[in-house]
Amino acid sequence: MWVYGDITRRVRPAELLAEVEADLARGLWTSALIGLGQLVQGLADAEFAAVGCDRRSATVDGLMTALVEVAGLLLGTASPGEQARAAPFVGLAGAWLEALEPIEARVPEGYAFYALHPALYAAAARRLPAGDWRVIGIRSIGTSLAAVVAAALGAPSPLTVRPTGHPFDRGLALCPELEAEWAAHPGPFAIVDEGPGLSGSSFGAVADALERLGVARARIAFLPGHDGDLGPQASARNRARWVGALRPAAAFDEVVLPQLAAEAAARLGPAAAPLQDISGGAWRRLRTWPEPPPVNAGQERRKFLHRTAQGAWLLKFAGLGRIGRAKLDRARALHEAGYGPEPAGLACGFILQRWEEAARTPVEDAAFLDRLGGYLGFRAETFPAREGSGAGAPDLLEMTRANVEEALGPTAGEAVLRGAPDLIALQSGMGRVHVDGRLHAWEWLALPAGRLLKADGVDHSEAHDLIGAQDIAWDVAGAEAELGLSAEQTEDLRARLSVEPEVLAFLRPAYLAFQLGLWTMAADAQAGWPEEAARARTQAGGYAKRLAVLLGVDPPARRG
Repeated sequence: MWVYGDITRRVRPAELLAEVEADLARGLWTSALIGLGQLVQGLADAEFAAVGCDRRSATVDGLMTALVEVAGLLLGTASPGEQARAAPFVGLAGAWLEALEPIEARVPEGYAFYALHPALYAAAARRLPAGDWRVIGIRSIGTSLAAVVAAALGAPSPLTVRPTGHPFDRGLALCPELEAEWAAHPGPFAIVDEGPGLSGSSFGAVADALERLGVARARIAFLPGHDGDLGPQASARNRARWVGALRPAAAFDEVVLPQLAAEAAARLGPAAAPLQDISGGAWRRLRTWPEPPPVNAGQERRKFLHRTAQGAWLLKFAGLGRIGRAKLDRARALHEAGYGPEPAGLACGFILQRWEEAARTPVEDAAFLDRLGGYLGFRAETFPAREGSGAGAPDLLEMTRANVEEALGPTAGEAVLRGAPDLIALQSGMGRVHVDGRLHAWEWLALPAGRLLKADGVDHSEAHDLIGAQDIAWDVAGAEAELGLSAEQTEDLRARLSVEPEVLAFLRPAYLAFQLGLWTMAADAQAGWPEEAARARTQAGGYAKRLAVLLGVDPPARRG
């Protein structure tokens, strides 16, 4: 199933640097760290593409030095003199970068989705023994995380590398001068990245290269995002090395949670109880359901409930730096228009949002359908997105074909392609907005006074998947599927939003195929939680049946 995709931003280096300078001027160290890390990553990847191997360069090395200084500002270890040097140095770099072509700056997933805070890596680095450490960051997010580790250790400016190859068997391509530099240092080396994921092969690729160059295995440490084992796709070699390696990791609950609790209390009022973790579907226990909705626990944002004497507040991770600030602006706009809960600001990358005690909305009610149309119209008008911020029509078509074929067989996949429109003409008529993307009935709240709210409408267009921002027709297709709209109701909604019929016709199977893939993978990932896996399979099965009807093929139960 095709569900996930890398999220990148094509941007001119000088434009990205200007954002960093603005953050530095405002003392927004975390935001500056993330933006400068993206700049270094994009330039290093561009050089890698040009020469075919990782190496040092004056531009990347100079900016990495500045990145370590920014990390020192964030950690509070930089002296006033270092603070004075950072901004002018970065400003000078603008002259170098002005003439460069746009780069692909990747969204650092840990900062955007998984509450991976730089402070965790600083705490982990301080647990390493004293030594002449050299730090290696794995691009993408390992660029800025390596700078944090180097700042915490007082180590030289780190290097970054880009492992390539099959996701479960990655390797490095190092230029000869970089190989010679690594071979000349006996260690210790600290390898920094988020993860590990299913195989740990990116960590393994760097360790393999170091061992090949004569570095003893005992002189290699890993700084990962968690203290768990490698995933099920890890090779025996990587697994054996991982088990015996030095790999300090700091826990969110130990480092970030106390700060989050303190900031929530300062802004929202003293806590009447400790923060309640309601991640991974635990939020369902706070409401009454005829049948609990399914969850994809591994992909849920971290969230907590902060209870005060005056009421409760939801603390939901939105992202660090500019990522979180953009989502807070969206949450404020939704609240001011009467469509979303009240936000009170950001803390540690979490949006602080009023928790509404509410009942489930009767979605078949005429007032709800009018409210739905107003809500989607508001989004289409208020939240335009940049070009290229979501999957294009060719990728959506291929995703639809692949997911449909896996679930319903080759005949269904062929039916998708037979019904495909002229993608170039279609795409020219598609706008880009930050769609809601999750219009399921359980997401709507009816307040005691009769007002209807969308519980969670801030950031599904910026989730860790390939969809991203789309034409508002994506939400029309979503409303039809999730709310059981009749053909007449769907047509009324389409006309109200001025959606082109051919765009809706294309996105209708694409929406169903994406949700089919999402919930199929959720069921597989939650195999150890049978009750939840069953809910996810049921959800996926509903999309498969709708697709079968739409494409005119046999439903899943009748195949074979």
